Amino acid sequence: MAKSDLTAERLRELLHYDPLTGAFTRIVAASNAGTGAHVGCVAKNGYLRCNVDGRLYYMHRLAWLYMTGGWPAGDIDHVDGDRANNRWANLRTATRSQNAQNRSATSTAASGVRNVYFDDASGRWQVKVMLNYRSKSFGYYQTLEEAAEVARLAKSDMHTFNPEFTR
Repeated sequence: MAKSDLTAERLRELLHYDPLTGAFTRIVAASNAGTGAHVGCVAKNGYLRCNVDGRLYYMHRLAWLYMTGGWPAGDIDHVDGDRANNRWANLRTATRSQNAQNRSATSTAASGVRNVYFDDASGRWQVKVMLNYRSKSFGYYQTLEEAAEVARLAKSDMHTFNPEFTR
């Protein structure tokens, strides 16, 4: 994300962040909302975002700026995987690879299970897990259930950044 001219001081002049709930409220009224109004809406990707001084920001990044006084160097990871949960205890810095460890399977995945793919050539399910931009294969399996269990075990072994998140 590009650096912004928005500072923590300016953000604190306009908005209040509650670290226990993750909610932002207005301190200064805007043309569309009064003082005390909750700020933000859900974007198509599931993250909350809002407009500050004419520019859209992801609210988890604003929470980081508000609490630390500076923009995060890398990604911000939602520990529980819920992109709308911006409580301070649920946010932490992460590399892009670490942040990808708690993603769930895409809605277009044939298997519906992350790290499990159907191989048309063999007619079996393949397990592949990515770590640090490298893919490691864990073999081919006759049933989706067997492949899903191997994927879960492989993921929990390789993805140590968030070990309790083994979807």
